Amino acid sequence: MQTADLDHHYEVVNCGGVSYASYRVARILGEVLQHAPDAIVIYTGHNEFLEERSYATLSKPPSWFSRMGNQLRLVAAIRQTLRGRPDTEDLPQEVSTRLDQPGGLELYVRDEAWRRAVVEHFAINLRRMVQACQAAGVPLYLCVPTSDCVNTPPIKIQSLPPGEIDRQRFDQAWSRACDGESTDAARLAACKECLAIDPHHAGAHYIAGKLHWDRGNSSLAAEHLIAARDDDVCPLRATTPILQQVEQLGDQPGLTLIRCDHLFDRSDAAGRPLPDGLADPSQFVDHVHPTVNGHQEIGEQLATAFARDFGIAMTEKAMARYREQAERHLATLDETYYARGKQRLEGLRQWASGRAGELSLD
Repeated sequence: MQTADLDHHYEVVNCGGVSYASYRVARILGEVLQHAPDAIVIYTGHNEFLEERSYATLSKPPSWFSRMGNQLRLVAAIRQTLRGRPDTEDLPQEVSTRLDQPGGLELYVRDEAWRRAVVEHFAINLRRMVQACQAAGVPLYLCVPTSDCVNTPPIKIQSLPPGEIDRQRFDQAWSRACDGESTDAARLAACKECLAIDPHHAGAHYIAGKLHWDRGNSSLAAEHLIAARDDDVCPLRATTPILQQVEQLGDQPGLTLIRCDHLFDRSDAAGRPLPDGLADPSQFVDHVHPTVNGHQEIGEQLATAFARDFGIAMTEKAMARYREQAERHLATLDETYYARGKQRLEGLRQWASGRAGELSLD
C-alpha cells in the first residue's frame, strides 16, 4: 500500500495472540475498534478446540443431565448474543491449552456434542465481530483459514469402543492398512474395510488419502484427507464446519472474504496447475502456518482488496517497488533470525506431535 500511495503513511498493527481462539479475538477487536482503525483483518478458526470451555470435553459418555446442561449453556450464549450483550465470561490472561497440560492429549476424545458446541460458539463470536465492525463503520477483511492436509497426519486417532463396532475385525483391517510392506491396493482395501466399520476413523482416512495422493488421484485424495482433518480427535486445524461458518458470511455488508484456501490451491496431486480442493503442501512450514512466500501472497491479496476499496491505483510500478523493498528487507535477516524461527517451529512440532496411534505410511 505504501509503495502505491506515497502521499500517506500506512501502519499495520498486529494484535494476534498465540493460540487465541475467536472468543479472545472478539475481546481484542472490541478494544481495537475504540482506536478508529481504517480497516480490520481477521484470520481465525484454527484454535477453537484448544482451551477448555464451559462445554468441556467428557471423559466418559455424557449423562442426560450433563447433556441438558451443555445445551442450556449454549442456548444462554446464543440468547446473549442476539440481545447484543458481550460475552462477560472471565478468561485467564494467558492461554493455557489442553496440550500445555501434562497428559493433555488424553483430554481429547471422540465427543461430537462437544465439537458441535465449539462450532456454535465460534459462529456466535464470528457474528459478533462482524456486527461490531458494521456498527463502527469499519470494513472487515475476513480470511478463510487454510491448512495442510497432505503432509500432516491426524494429531490423534481413536477407534470406537468394542461395544460399538466389531473391534477384532477392525483391528485386523487396521493392521493391514498400516503395513508399509503391503501393496497400495491391499492397503486401500483394508482402509475401505476399516471405514465400513468406523466411518469417522481419522487414521484410515489419512492413509487412504495419502495413498491416493501419491498415485496422483486428487479427487479421492481430497475426499479422504479432508475427512482425516475433520475427524482428527485433536483438531488443530479448522474443520469443515468451522470453515462453513466463515464462508457463509461472504454476503455481509462491509465484509470482504479473503479466500486463502483458493489462493494456496494451485496444483493437483500430479503437479498439474489445477486446483483440487486441497491447499498445496509446499505453502506451509507445518500444519497451519504458511511459508514466508505464503504470507507474502496473503498480504498481496489483502493489499489488492484495500486498493480496490480505498481507491488506490495498484500499478505494476508500485508492485515492482514493493517486491524490491520486500527482497531488500529479507536480505537484512541474518542466520540468527532463521535459526530462532527453526527453534520455535521445532518446539511447535513437538507440542503438536504427541500422536496417539502412530501411522505407518512407508
